[in-house]
Amino acid sequence: MAKAKNAPQKPGPKAKPNKPSRLSGNAIAYIIIAALSILIYADTIPNSYNLDDELVTQNHRVTSKGWEVLKPDFSVFSNPVFKDSPVISKLKYFMPEVFRTPYYQDKAGYKYEYRPLVFVSFAIEHAIFSKTTFVQGKEVETDDPHISHIINTLLYALLCLLLFIVLRKMFSAYNILFPLLITLIFTAHPIHTEVVASIKNRDEILSLLCGLSALYLALNFSLRKWYYLFGVFMLLVLGILAKPTTITFALLIPLTVEMFSDIPFLGSMVLTLVLVVPAVFFARLYTVSQQIWLGLFLFAAVVFFHCLKRIKTYLPALQNYFTGLIQSIKLAASPTNELQEESPTPEILKRPLLLLPIIVLLLAISAVSVSGIMGARTVQTVIPLLLLAATYFWGPKWAKALVISPINLICLAAIIKFDNNFTVVELGLIVFLSTMFITGDKLQRRIVIGNYLAYAIVALFIKHTYSFLTVFLFIGFVEKRVMPVTLIVMLLTAGAFVKRLFGALHGNSLDLTALKFPMIYLFAFLFWRKNYKIAQLTGVLSVLVFVSVSFSVHSFQKGHSAETAFENLSYKLSTTKAVDPTPIQSSVRPLRYMEYPISPDDPFSLKLGTAMSIFGNYLRLVFIPYPMSYYYGYAYIKPVNVTQFVPLLVLIIHIALLGLALWFFNRKPVISYSIFFYLISISAYSNLAIPIPGLMGDRFLLVPSIGFSILATALLYIIFKFDYTNPKTEWNNTSTSFKITLVVILVLYSITAISRNLDWKDRITLFRHDISTVENSAQAQNLLAVHLIVASQDSTDQDARHRLLEESLPHFKKALDVYPDFLNASYDLARAYDALGMADEAYAQYKRTLEIDSTFTNPYF
Repeated sequence: MAKAKNAPQKPGPKAKPNKPSRLSGNAIAYIIIAALSILIYADTIPNSYNLDDELVTQNHRVTSKGWEVLKPDFSVFSNPVFKDSPVISKLKYFMPEVFRTPYYQDKAGYKYEYRPLVFVSFAIEHAIFSKTTFVQGKEVETDDPHISHIINTLLYALLCLLLFIVLRKMFSAYNILFPLLITLIFTAHPIHTEVVASIKNRDEILSLLCGLSALYLALNFSLRKWYYLFGVFMLLVLGILAKPTTITFALLIPLTVEMFSDIPFLGSMVLTLVLVVPAVFFARLYTVSQQIWLGLFLFAAVVFFHCLKRIKTYLPALQNYFTGLIQSIKLAASPTNELQEESPTPEILKRPLLLLPIIVLLLAISAVSVSGIMGARTVQTVIPLLLLAATYFWGPKWAKALVISPINLICLAAIIKFDNNFTVVELGLIVFLSTMFITGDKLQRRIVIGNYLAYAIVALFIKHTYSFLTVFLFIGFVEKRVMPVTLIVMLLTAGAFVKRLFGALHGNSLDLTALKFPMIYLFAFLFWRKNYKIAQLTGVLSVLVFVSVSFSVHSFQKGHSAETAFENLSYKLSTTKAVDPTPIQSSVRPLRYMEYPISPDDPFSLKLGTAMSIFGNYLRLVFIPYPMSYYYGYAYIKPVNVTQFVPLLVLIIHIALLGLALWFFNRKPVISYSIFFYLISISAYSNLAIPIPGLMGDRFLLVPSIGFSILATALLYIIFKFDYTNPKTEWNNTSTSFKITLVVILVLYSITAISRNLDWKDRITLFRHDISTVENSAQAQNLLAVHLIVASQDSTDQDARHRLLEESLPHFKKALDVYPDFLNASYDLARAYDALGMADEAYAQYKRTLEIDSTFTNPYF
């Protein structure tokens, strides 16, 4: 019998859900990165304390208190001393002790630097892992260096994982292999051994963790997700509280966001503002003026990157500009003076986001000129004004409209600053604004009216003059409806001229104001005759010439006149100490000659040459990290002039790198970004703005090595002809030669790093190993010799003590050969002679020490 067609069928077995048979690509990548980082630096764990670790551990004055220094001090609110104090003072002392303590402080009260986040880390470590021991019957809590090394290793692994996450976000359109290989090269790079193997250098890891975290949030930021800005701000502040050089991320973050996202100009400016605020206030600058210039530089750099990325959008506008420039020159040479018919509004004026960066750039140019007026610098005043004038006269119509406000701003600054001869600047401004109004289109006239009102307010309320009314003279000769007002103004100006001329005939000097009115009538005559081209030229040149003349006269009379408000403001900004938001008032760390052999009075060519010598060493170490050293200083690095061969060659190389970064900005953005990242991050250690103790250090290449790792990976792809932008380029698709090359690099880097970790076993081991590399470093020789003496004092074996003291002698002598006036080395050499029973040598060396510094009293005792 046949089955029914619609008979119910028995349900079959339920299908089991598909379970992933293997780990995802991200999980595998995380495992590889974590395993490699821990494998490389696991051999640091048996190491002991090393150079400068006492700055953060080993019975430290703050971190050894553990949880106590992390608690707020509530007693401050009941303290009678602070009862009538400002709220800021109360909050300052209410904060935990780690946030009220300088990084370094001695018993004499000297202090410098502010890195509370580092203290927080070591205070927590002490509270959790410290051991209680008994020393001479007293209970003492001691730290364990092996725990510190474990924490450093884990933090470094976390840093490498975070870098991979950020790179995945940046290169989201690429295959996962590309950011993974970048991270592996960074992880294995031997230049990081000082950062991980030195307990004290945890500050480098913490600051980069915060910087990369801020970068990740910034990549997720948009105007709709504005709340990310709070996280970006707080993480950058935390990074700076770990180490101040984190401020380079105030430029690295906008650069990354501009290159790897489609952030609008407004969003870019808002993000930059959030980053500029902590960068300006936490930068180790000396004056408010320097803080202002730093902020302006960061904004200008971001605007530049924004425009550079959209060069194809701006290119048509630039082409129109130069086309209009050529047409304007031809038109100026033609005999006709009639105005052209108004053309439609240019496309650029209809696009606010395209227009805004241009306006910012023009205002920046005018700010340079205003700064020149304030600082009495002629070239800085005139050249920007000349550029704006040329843009107006020879540029297209939309450019004419945009330069009105910047030129007006410069003129108003000159009017406010100049005392007796500001009236000639007024003359130029009146002619300029009148020309703009009469010869402009509807938009241009609206801009002129706004600038005219600003000028009228300045003239009336600050300078107490009525010259702004003479604008109606010019308008009246063209617009007949204004002629009654023109006649009234003519009578008033004529009366003012006669009055001044009468005063001059009776012995008073004829100032420039009296000459202004006949010249105004002359220009008005040109408008009446409709010689618009001549009037336009006259208007622009009058601004340029009259500002320059007034500036020169003011400079000549400066010694005989009182300082103006602008002069006072400029002086205050350049002399007022930089605003410091930290609760401590730290000093600038004094550097001895062997730490920093450059004087503030040395010529810039010497400073630049020395900086290039340092940059050359950094460039070598980031490519070939061998040999490395715990310290460099003088005379491993010597002051050299930039005109010498090596510094000049390094300068040319870095200029070429900058040129390549600009050239590849849109063609190969990854290559461009890697170069920019390296140059920006390494700039903090140039020694040009802020002196660096020891001049250079391996640890300073931690952040720049990210740029190198990106560049190295991209170049490997290019060399072996693989497209790193192709999401289908996987490990299995690459050639055997590519795989072998990459593995060789990682193996060589890893072996070098592991071997270098063994050098960091303890102070003596490290110093002995590296001294051959930095044989000409006075401080490196002295450090080894001093620690040999310390080791001799700790030794109970008399023969061992004697050998250690004898070993220290040649290193002290070498330090003095490199730098004969090395006070500490001379005194300690004398002490070594004394401990060895070499009385005559000790006496002679004590005597030499007093010759170096007669105020140093220790040798007498």
